[in-house]
Amino acid sequence: MERRYRISKLKGEFINKEIEKEYSLFYTEKTIPITRRIIMIVAFMNFLFILPDYFTLANTELFVKVIFYRCVFFIGFLIFYRWFDYSDNYADYFKGLTLMELFAISSFLHIYWIYQPVNFLIQTMGLFLAMVVLVTIHNRWIYVLIVKIFMITGFLAITLIGEKEPDVSIVLAVTIYSVLTASFLLFRDYEINVYKRRQYERSMALEEISMKDFLTGALNRGAFENELEKALERWQRHGSVFSIVMFDVDDFKTVNDTHGHMEGDLVLKELSEMVIKETRKIDVFARWGGEEFVMILPETDTATTLKFVERLRTKIKGSSFGKVNITCSFGVTQIREGDTRESIFSRMDKYLYLCKRRGKDMVYHDFEKLLESDKQKI
Repeated sequence: MERRYRISKLKGEFINKEIEKEYSLFYTEKTIPITRRIIMIVAFMNFLFILPDYFTLANTELFVKVIFYRCVFFIGFLIFYRWFDYSDNYADYFKGLTLMELFAISSFLHIYWIYQPVNFLIQTMGLFLAMVVLVTIHNRWIYVLIVKIFMITGFLAITLIGEKEPDVSIVLAVTIYSVLTASFLLFRDYEINVYKRRQYERSMALEEISMKDFLTGALNRGAFENELEKALERWQRHGSVFSIVMFDVDDFKTVNDTHGHMEGDLVLKELSEMVIKETRKIDVFARWGGEEFVMILPETDTATTLKFVERLRTKIKGSSFGKVNITCSFGVTQIREGDTRESIFSRMDKYLYLCKRRGKDMVYHDFEKLLESDKQKI
């Protein structure tokens, strides 16, 4: 188990908040349709209890009150049903879900209060049914715990207050059974939460393997193209500027021919390790193929990009990779209006070709009109 995927023994969640957020977004997208169906089923079932209410409540005024509260419950659930369409924040989603559960239990307890005095054992069955329904709804374990405590304590409090002469032995038995049932369901929910997160960890590990270049540890070409599509989408939607860098090792064939392919592989591996150390967390670095590499540098202006690339070129030139000294040629561009994946790489290929033609070990870019303030930054 990786340290970043550690799970809290208290909450049954990832300790790393960013990973927990990613997991929650991943899982709630799958469970929201199921949760919405459960909401509608519960809303209609609660409303249909009007039929037994009609036969068990002799008092017309009381029957009207119960109908009113069941209608409020139904409308409230319809509101929650619609709200889930507009919730795109995972934290708000779970809070809203918990609020809905507390609303449902409050409605159940309120109707139970109106019914007093009532057959206590029949209402106990309603309590157990409510606990089972809660198990079917995906929520944070800590919120499930809070909801169950509220439900059991509220039910027992109404029983003790509402009943004129409660049978203490029966109330005690129901208390023990309900606590045991709730504890079992909570334990089950906790174990399932942990299991799902372990499965998520494994799926992320497999996804990471599928995205990485085996030799260098950089992203592979397929993963880079996915990241480029995301960057293009952000550019089109929000105007988020980014730069693209393509570089390759000069005369790499000579390295392989002179020192052997094992040494050539070592050069690529150590070069990648160096570049990864130089990049930010938000940067994307990938092996394009052979000795060619590509980068996406989000939120960078022209001066910052060129300063970074020039520093990288100089560092590569002054370093040894195994037994070999190498240089690299760089092509640099920034996203333009109307750019596509094809137009970007067409430019990059052209710039690398010009680097080779003009002597290698250089940076070719298309920032022809730099501001004077930008030139001073480089």
